[in-house]
Amino acid sequence: MRVTSNVLDQAIAEHNPVAAFALFSGGHDSLVNTHITAQHPRFTAAVHLNTGIGIEETRDFVRETCQRQGW
Repeated sequence: MRVTSNVLDQAIAEHNPVAAFALFSGGHDSLVNTHITAQHPRFTAAVHLNTGIGIEETRDFVRETCQRQGW
């Protein structure tokens, strides 16, 4: 079953991007957002930005989750 957001579908239909990236900070909200975005056919990759102020455990969680999910 494909679960996507109507907002995401509408934005992609309106702007016709060649790719869709999900920003994944490692928090619960961005995990859900990335999971939903990853189900869209235009999904390309999850993006995590190392700002230098986060903790290594978060970066480990993001890497492990992305690998496990195939993102």
